Amino acid sequence: MKTYNSLVHLNGNLMAAIDFETTGLEGGYHEIIQIGIVPLNADLRPNTDLRPFYHNLAPKFPERSQAGAGQVHGLNLEDLMLHSPSSERVADLLVDWWHSLDLPESKTLVPLGFNWEFETSHGRAWLGDALFNQLFHGHARDGMRLAISLNDRAAFAGEP
Repeated sequence: MKTYNSLVHLNGNLMAAIDFETTGLEGGYHEIIQIGIVPLNADLRPNTDLRPFYHNLAPKFPERSQAGAGQVHGLNLEDLMLHSPSSERVADLLVDWWHSLDLPESKTLVPLGFNWEFETSHGRAWLGDALFNQLFHGHARDGMRLAISLNDRAAFAGEP
C-alpha cells in the first residue's frame, strides 16, 4: 500500500486528470477510442512518481462514428483498427495499471476532467458500473461545472 503527495482532503484517494476521445457523443453507442489518465500531486501537477496511463483503442463499430468526431480528436479510425488493442485488452491494462498504484484499501482515483458527465456515460458503457465505480471516485472535479457555477455566481452578483 502506497500513499502519494496528494491533496489532504482527498483522504488517501488520488486525483488524476482524465480524458477520453470517442467516436461520438452518445455513451453506449459511440465508443472510447483513446484514454489518458495522469495522476496528479498536491500541486495539481503530474505526479512524477507514477506513470500515466495512455492508450488508443480499436473501435468495434467504426461505422457508428459521428460525423465531425474526427475533426475533434484528430484520430484516424482505420489506423486505430489496424494498430490498436481491443477495448477489452485496454480495460485489462487499465485494471493492471490501477492495481500498480497500490492505493490504500477502498481508495481510488478522483477524476479531474472537463464535462465529466460525458466521460462517465462512455466509461460506464465500456467498463460496466461496478468496475467504473471501483476505478473512479464518484466525487469528480469538473472544470465545466466549475465554470458554469462561477458564471452563475457572477450573474447573481450583477457582474457581466
